[in-house]
Amino acid sequence: MWSITGVSLPVEDKKNPGNRVRIPPVILCVLLASGAPFFFLGGPGVNSARSMFALWDLGHVLFFVLASLLLSQLVESRYPHCSVGLRWGGVFAAVLVLGGLVEGVQSVISGRSPSVMDLLRNQLGCLLVFVSVAPQRRGRMVLFSRIFVSGLLGIALIPLSRALIDERIAVAQFPVISDFETPFELDRWHGDEEVLFIDTRTVRKGSGAMRVRFTRKEYSGVSLVSFPSDWRGYDRLAISVYNPDVDPLILECRINDVIHNNRYHDRFNLRFILQTGWNDLVIPLDQLRQAPAGREMDLAHIAYLKLFVPEQQTREREIVIDAVLLERQ
Repeated sequence: MWSITGVSLPVEDKKNPGNRVRIPPVILCVLLASGAPFFFLGGPGVNSARSMFALWDLGHVLFFVLASLLLSQLVESRYPHCSVGLRWGGVFAAVLVLGGLVEGVQSVISGRSPSVMDLLRNQLGCLLVFVSVAPQRRGRMVLFSRIFVSGLLGIALIPLSRALIDERIAVAQFPVISDFETPFELDRWHGDEEVLFIDTRTVRKGSGAMRVRFTRKEYSGVSLVSFPSDWRGYDRLAISVYNPDVDPLILECRINDVIHNNRYHDRFNLRFILQTGWNDLVIPLDQLRQAPAGREMDLAHIAYLKLFVPEQQTREREIVIDAVLLERQ
């Protein structure tokens, strides 16, 4: 038998096959009751690191590992002669229903749209318990199922791994904010309906840049949402933007700090007219500091940068962004 800190794990006793050791249901209930409120309360803030969002999402897997353990034990105790396949089919269906209810309640309480990815993470938690706990005969199918579920777990861990790697790179390359020379840098940027991809042909510096395709909607834009936030000690922000069109394009830059109250006069906004070819945009940080009405912007906690088209376009437009960096004079 295996035990960690006095709590038995639900694994099979090799000396007595079929005699599986269980976590007491009361402990599982306490753990589940403690974790359930976090589906509806708390969580990373809008300025939290991407790794925190990714880690928070993995909470679905952990919660439904515990829920699947409890459900399987309850079903087995009530229906001891039920086959393994039927029992775990019921547990899998129950997890799907429970996860759907959680998503529905979240949409009512917080206004969030139901997430298919969260539902898949719930089911992954159930599958992890199944391949680890359910009594199974040895064979290729058992090995295949464990390899398959391990692969699914690896896929679920990709967002967290990418975020941790890129956050470390971002700190190392600072005061370069983004120059699109590293593997996961595009993850620092976000567009709603806009198309973002790496361009290796039109570059200002190095071997990569980011091409952005704006939609025709008003305020179509791209946001930098993950970057080192302490800009003190620097004099200006430089951004190189390429306009491939013969027609000029008005591009607005918005920057705010953590305590921004979401009002226009409490942030920095500046419009640029992009001519054909490369445009080197420069924003003095003194101007940035003095932008909010009635206070100074906190340059130690810059939280958000957005480049957007402030006027509705008659057609889709594209720009290329490269070499976003802080400079000293």
